[in-house]
Amino acid sequence: NGYRTTLPKTELEYKALQGSPISFIIFILYFSPSLKLNNPNTCFRYINDISIIVVGTNTKETA
Repeated sequence: NGYRTTLPKTELEYKALQGSPISFIIFILYFSPSLKLNNPNTCFRYINDISIIVVGTNTKETA
């Protein structure tokens, strides 16, 4: 179901300069596994920004 799933820790050795045309492609490749874990109704994406809305009756449900 994708909930309470963690992705393996990955160290980045290279970087793309801010504003570089390739930075968007790298963003998609790097975050694509985590974007698939969430319900599309609660995960909003635009260019290289992500907002995830978590709703529950207590903090234990939303942790």
